Amino acid sequence: MDRGSSAPPVPPERVSLRFRIGRIVLSLLFRTYLRVDISGEESVPEAGPVILASNHQTLLDPPMVGLHVKRPPVYLARRSLFRNRLFARFIRYFGAVPIDREGPGVGSLRLALHFLEEGRVVVLFPEGTRSADGTVGAFRPGVALLAKKARAPVVPVRIAGGERVFPKGKRFPRPGRMTVRFGTPLRIEPGEDARAFLVRIRAAVVGLTPPAR
Repeated sequence: MDRGSSAPPVPPERVSLRFRIGRIVLSLLFRTYLRVDISGEESVPEAGPVILASNHQTLLDPPMVGLHVKRPPVYLARRSLFRNRLFARFIRYFGAVPIDREGPGVGSLRLALHFLEEGRVVVLFPEGTRSADGTVGAFRPGVALLAKKARAPVVPVRIAGGERVFPKGKRFPRPGRMTVRFGTPLRIEPGEDARAFLVRIRAAVVGLTPPAR
């Protein structure tokens, strides 16, 4: 997929009002029905390119991560989610951009790099798929390569509880309790290769251990 094959998300200046309204509505939903506890979001830089690298548990992860930062984010979402026109229009207004299911190919990485070069917030789920049991799986290398190429900080994010609230195979979430924790931004060190940085990113996500119940 090349950059021209996907319509871009609505520009920040046009999405800002919808983004603020959506953030309020969805935050109320998350904090009441799902009882989501958010912490550390103030660590996300308020300017410049930023990658939010999160583990992946539910279909609700993108708005749970992105709507709790101050700037409208960009999500790379699988193309099948755009088949329904109404739903496609809705998620486009919140920054979703379609990519092929196969994951971070060259075209997808180029698209993400384009948004980072514009100084945007890009939300990535480096596992590439949802976890069935809540454990953090292996990370694909694209997140580290992007950070190196764009010279962008990576904010680790840990989601916990989703495997109980909205497990794979369920159409709707059930009332429960979840946590979303944002960590300290990471930058690739001079002389550090992308593979070593990827290990550090994953370790930081895993290290954001959810509180004991």
